[in-house]
Amino acid sequence: MAIHSIDALTLKQWLDSNQSIAIIDVREPDEYAAAHLAGATLLPLANIESLDIPQFTGKKLVVHCLR
Repeated sequence: MAIHSIDALTLKQWLDSNQSIAIIDVREPDEYAAAHLAGATLLPLANIESLDIPQFTGKKLVVHCLR
């Protein structure tokens, strides 16, 4: 699996073109409650283990963390 950094414009283009994307928000619950990307799944980094990450077969996986 290749890991790449993308910018907000690239993510917007993917969303606008209806690409199959899964967004994981790794911030804390209060940060997520204040604002988050539509459709994002909350999975706080402090509580995450690699086996906890859901499998999104056929989707681009975007991990979001913005403070």
